[in-house]
Amino acid sequence: MGVLAGTIGEEFGWRGFAQPRLQKRCGALKASNLIGLVWGTFHLWILPICHCMSLTDVLVTQYLRLIATAVIYAWIYNSTKGSLFLVMVAHAAHNITVGLMPQVGGGAIIVALSYVAVAIVVVLMTDPQTLTARTAQNVPN
Repeated sequence: MGVLAGTIGEEFGWRGFAQPRLQKRCGALKASNLIGLVWGTFHLWILPICHCMSLTDVLVTQYLRLIATAVIYAWIYNSTKGSLFLVMVAHAAHNITVGLMPQVGGGAIIVALSYVAVAIVVVLMTDPQTLTARTAQNVPN
């Protein structure tokens, strides 16, 4: 239940509220990077509760993963004309998978680097102002 409640609540805030407002001001890529930084900070509450991660792990893997995830989720959100449902499905799928799959050696960094790799592909394949497919009008020369 916590997985779903956190997913729904976060996505109403990050993508439903913050993303459209910020991207009007500074474009989708900058907006999603800012949301990723704030999202990473938002998740620092876990440090005093869970002694399973070092501060370095949190700073490297959490911020790296959440900035990349914010880019990917902004791409999903914008490419589906603002579907919060599909972003919530992606978010819930991540949370459920992480909870169910056994951690392999270096699991957190592998997950973070995987998200970074996908985010890089998204950035390279889309218009940074919208994080949607490039059209003939917005393909750089």
